[in-house]
Amino acid sequence: MDNFIYIKFTFVVILLGLFAQLHCATTDEENVAKVKELLKGYPLDSSRIVLDNNGIEYIGPFWFSNFTKLKFLHLRYNAIRSIHKDAFYGLNNLTHLYLSFNELKEVPNLYGLNLENAYFYYNMIDLKRGDFNNVKIRDLRLYENRITDMLALIDLSKSLKKLQIRSNSLNKTSPADLMTLFESLT
Repeated sequence: MDNFIYIKFTFVVILLGLFAQLHCATTDEENVAKVKELLKGYPLDSSRIVLDNNGIEYIGPFWFSNFTKLKFLHLRYNAIRSIHKDAFYGLNNLTHLYLSFNELKEVPNLYGLNLENAYFYYNMIDLKRGDFNNVKIRDLRLYENRITDMLALIDLSKSLKKLQIRSNSLNKTSPADLMTLFESLT
């Protein structure tokens, strides 16, 4: 009898796993279709795109690259977990990027961007060295994340004017590291 219950339980777990995989594939396709449909409402010469509160889970490669005059990109209050490394490629005029209130675990690739504002608060981000390689940000808001090490911010030492990083667990940042960071920012 115990073997029967174990086999039945295993069968149910396998079925649930297969269902979850099928559901995710559909969700990805639905996510892509949803964002493409939303972007149809914006002329290619738009300077501002607001996609807040749309349940977006993923940002794919080059989705915004045809918007060459884009300065403001609002993607707040979604469920974004993943952003392709080429999502912001070619957005040379982008100055304001708002990704707050999502489910991001890492900073997206911002390579080459020159941002006035980058708001990533209320996510699950932990910084790693290289996150801010070859990027300029003047106002960076990272509060209410899961940041444990602030040394990744040294790459912003020449551009950063305002940093909000409260309510993070900075337990991997030693006093010496903090001093190094503060000296680099002054």
